[in-house]
Amino acid sequence: MSTLALQIIPAQPGLSLLPDAQLCYVLLTISASGTHGTPVNWALVADASRSMRIPIVSEAQFRELLRTGGAQEIIVDGVPVWQLASAVPAEVRAAAPSALDFVARALHSV
Repeated sequence: MSTLALQIIPAQPGLSLLPDAQLCYVLLTISASGTHGTPVNWALVADASRSMRIPIVSEAQFRELLRTGGAQEIIVDGVPVWQLASAVPAEVRAAAPSALDFVARALHSV
């Protein structure tokens, strides 16, 4: 019987609590052992939904969106959250990456 082993370096990545987005890179080594090799097909699935395209803005950019009416506080499931009230201005979108940008960068580095 074949077994699949995963080795992750570092085993437990350490990230500091920061207000900005952080990238964490790990080395993932996958190896098979056993009497005979069995082919493995891998598929990577990336979430490209609308929520992944929301820009990650700085505190100053967020305050500017609030000042211009671009964001408003609403209640979702009893929890107050901020929602974009209109399209994000092009200059803010150009300067602010989205979560999908970080996913794309990670996939291109593979």
